[in-house]
Amino acid sequence: MSSTKSRSAKELLVYAHRGASAYYPENTILAFQKALELGAKAIELDLILTNDAHYVVHHDFYISDEKQSRLDLRKMSRHDIETHLNQKRNTESRLPFLEQVLAALPQEPILNLELKIEYPHRYRENVRRLVAILEKAPNPRRFIVSSFHLDAMIYMQKISSLSIAYLFMAHKWGQFMSRRALLSRRRPDAVHLELGHPHLRHWLKELPVSVFTVNEFLKAQDLATQGVRGIFSDFPDLIDKGFL
Repeated sequence: MSSTKSRSAKELLVYAHRGASAYYPENTILAFQKALELGAKAIELDLILTNDAHYVVHHDFYISDEKQSRLDLRKMSRHDIETHLNQKRNTESRLPFLEQVLAALPQEPILNLELKIEYPHRYRENVRRLVAILEKAPNPRRFIVSSFHLDAMIYMQKISSLSIAYLFMAHKWGQFMSRRALLSRRRPDAVHLELGHPHLRHWLKELPVSVFTVNEFLKAQDLATQGVRGIFSDFPDLIDKGFL
């Protein structure tokens, strides 16, 4: 049972949402590195499993190439992505793979890895693959794996000691899943709620809560007062700028 504790905005853990995405191409190594330069202590990124079992860092399952053809990253191999997409992009906007991100960043910042899995979808192999990579990485305690796919997160709890967080949108389906999780005996390490989620007050009584996506300083202050632990922001320097 978590206790709701009012805190100041300066006490919030600010996750750089897809890196410093307000300033640089999102989900790129450049955006992650610049987030750290801006003082970020935590970074959020998205993972999609390719058809040859590599994790590419990208938010959407689909992406357009230079001919505006719609490509499904889940059906592409790493070689496909490197040759058909990355070779045609400048270095700063290339799609990185998970191991490249881990190699490029220091071992200190918290990394929130959002695992993108479409409902309903076979998820166990995906989860096992990610667990194998993260448990072998230096300092695995810094990782938080999150997903909207609750069954995947519950399965990860069963097979590993990695920290996990449930993700919930504020729309009706997200509210339904949030209510289902609240009534369950299973508990993640944290929950991440979309800004405006109606169950915020209830979750604050149960677990550490972070809210996405918060790009206004006054809103961050309000959430901190309510007892929210962290926020996801496109502006890693949101709090510092707010106090200028």
